[in-house]
Amino acid sequence: MITRRPTWRSLSVAAGLVACTALATACGSSSPGNGNQASGSPSAQAPAGNAALRAKLPASVRQSNQITMATSADYPPFESVAADGSTITGLDPDLGHAIGKVLGVNVKFTNASFDGLIPGLASGKYTAVMAGMQDKKNREQVVTFVDYMTSGSELAVAQGNPQHIRSFTDVCGKSVAVEKGTTQVAFASSQSAQCTHSGKHAIGVQVFDNENQANLALSSGRVAAVFAETATQAYAVQHAGGRLQIVGPVYDRQHVGIALPKGQTGLADALKGALQQLISNGTYHSLLAKWSLDSGAISAPVINQPYS
Repeated sequence: MITRRPTWRSLSVAAGLVACTALATACGSSSPGNGNQASGSPSAQAPAGNAALRAKLPASVRQSNQITMATSADYPPFESVAADGSTITGLDPDLGHAIGKVLGVNVKFTNASFDGLIPGLASGKYTAVMAGMQDKKNREQVVTFVDYMTSGSELAVAQGNPQHIRSFTDVCGKSVAVEKGTTQVAFASSQSAQCTHSGKHAIGVQVFDNENQANLALSSGRVAAVFAETATQAYAVQHAGGRLQIVGPVYDRQHVGIALPKGQTGLADALKGALQQLISNGTYHSLLAKWSLDSGAISAPVINQPYS
């Protein structure tokens, strides 16, 4: 089974989230680091869809025929920027556009910095966030999740495992790279505390802006391992030319979900219904298989249900 940015990434933006409270108060929109690049050019006319599910959508979405879906396109195979420098590609865009067809609306993916996604959602800049984000209880305090798969985290090391790392126990006293804003940051820190509690040296948790930087730190020997979401680790290994390998167990498995402003029950129900239709007609499983994420498939979408 698949184990992002556990996903998505974590709430290292906690201070901003608390300020946003229940996403009811306006928060200042963040400025994306690489611009708002849309995934494709949605047509002026919305596609035909399921009328009953479409009726559940907020009036503003029905009137505009558009869901503005924010993501942070540096997390393949969930999302990344294609070779043309603007198109956002990956599981999330594919699945998001398929959801749009079911609901009879266009889904416009917008690229933003990861730590700006939740503030942008709170301010009304985005309708939803789809960024390989894990559903966790602390996140549910500020957003509602419509969960569509499971994910977890693994350690990647240099090919041949020269430092003989088999689990986090073997990382005590060594450095580990993680991506800023992800759940891996907190998890690696908790593992470091276990090291010191057992009389060993702490883990040097090194936080990088994105997965590419973390992987570069590993390949250059600055860290002993990278701790990241299972699917992104597999993708990195596949494209590393034999320089990396996965070691140890899968940690911290969670549901991955679409994040919505709290209180948007109609939108949540519509997205859940659309996902269920895609599961039933086989589209969902085809898309997960396309991106080698099929081991994270679930039988039915759920709302606010952290994996157990």
